[in-house]
Amino acid sequence: MNIRQQIQPIVLRYNETGWTAKTVACLIAAGFEESDIVYADREGVGNMSKAFNNAFQGNLMNDQKPFIWFLTNVTFPEQMPVSLLELILSDEDIAAVHPAFDSDHPHIRNTYGISRDVPFVEWTAPLVRRNVFNSFHLDCEMPYWGMDLDWSYAVKIADKTLAVDGRYRLGHTYLRLTDQKEPITLEREKLRATFDKSTEERLIEKYGKDWMVKLWPTHPHVLAGKKTIHT
Repeated sequence: MNIRQQIQPIVLRYNETGWTAKTVACLIAAGFEESDIVYADREGVGNMSKAFNNAFQGNLMNDQKPFIWFLTNVTFPEQMPVSLLELILSDEDIAAVHPAFDSDHPHIRNTYGISRDVPFVEWTAPLVRRNVFNSFHLDCEMPYWGMDLDWSYAVKIADKTLAVDGRYRLGHTYLRLTDQKEPITLEREKLRATFDKSTEERLIEKYGKDWMVKLWPTHPHVLAGKKTIHT
């Protein structure tokens, strides 16, 4: 299976030492070439949704590769791209598949085989059908979080499904859990916090006060009877 003909990697560029290089090294080990990679640039701290949308629209709208692999600060075994590709090719209704990792979300963390029709995918390393992303971009008014919940809900109500592949594990550490944070990391962490309230306000605008019940039914706040996080 020729992954270079099927998958277009878009790598979010980080200014932290070695973060982007580790992801690129994994791509090369898996069989991609440096020339295959498109970078999403947010100048270190900016809007992740906008960076990915711009990379897609600016470089890839006319590309013929049917799948886009959006990658953040991750590492992975060389077998992973083929595994993800085989799964998404097995069912034309799958809009995206995400590799399992030590996620906050049980349906991603606890998958060690294949989970189909999951409630949402994170935007850490999803493999997405190009034709679906052509129709459903990330909401740029959610620059750091929430965009994955919003995107997943939109494609699911369009009668698509989402899957998690746990046959190989992704390496990823959440920003808040990163040891020995560099100044750029601390700056992004601080900036992200300033957008928490506006992000939730955007979700309420689109889905109502009970947005979590619709988009994130497994959140502890929902299970405790609350409907919002920051508002």
